[in-house]
Amino acid sequence: MKRLVAICIVLAVLPALACSFSVGGGGEAPRLAEAVVCRDLTEDYAPIEPTDVFGAADDLYVSIEYFDLEEGQSIGVEWFLEDESLYESSIPLDAANAGEGYAGFSLTNSELWPTGSYRIDVYLDGEFDHTVEFRVG
Repeated sequence: MKRLVAICIVLAVLPALACSFSVGGGGEAPRLAEAVVCRDLTEDYAPIEPTDVFGAADDLYVSIEYFDLEEGQSIGVEWFLEDESLYESSIPLDAANAGEGYAGFSLTNSELWPTGSYRIDVYLDGEFDHTVEFRVG
């Protein structure tokens, strides 16, 4: 009889555990994939020819894949040479771009880029998310 009671308790608890894993809806938390520095971007801002080394005359591109973002959320970047901030930009998502996709940013220079170590800090809604590094030279 004790064994039957224990089995009934386990069977009564298992459905409750299963339900607790599905609470909170089906959507995932908004997130960004690792940024990819590259030589160019597609029309949808996906990376073309990823690299971590650029020439001094190259234009610089970064592609950031995103998932489960909502209208009004923003993706931002800040470009650095060593510890010197070069440029920052942010893209707010509209309804047509919400959900998942790619955000693309580029940086050009009318002169040659200085040789050295560069980085891009990536932000989601103004909060730091991650860094990607590359070099020129």
